[in-house]
Amino acid sequence: MAKKSIKERFLAYLEEHPEVLDLIVEQTRNFKERRKKPSSVRNIYLHVLSENPAAPPLNDHYCAHFARHIVQLHPELDGMFKTRRLRTK
Repeated sequence: MAKKSIKERFLAYLEEHPEVLDLIVEQTRNFKERRKKPSSVRNIYLHVLSENPAAPPLNDHYCAHFARHIVQLHPELDGMFKTRRLRTK
């Protein structure tokens, strides 16, 4: 059996923990309202954790996928994340 790609594991995580997406989107909107500069998903998630210590852990490898997924779902948040080219698909 072939090893799952990071994207496949990210999608499985998202399916198992949809609340994490909602929490990150909410916190990103809060950052945007306060005119915060672009940030990383990891930094925003740390703010989420400070307010919701029971939130499931987030694998660092998923952060880039979260940023792109959020911008795809919520175009108004484009520019709120620092992104680089993905090395893997």
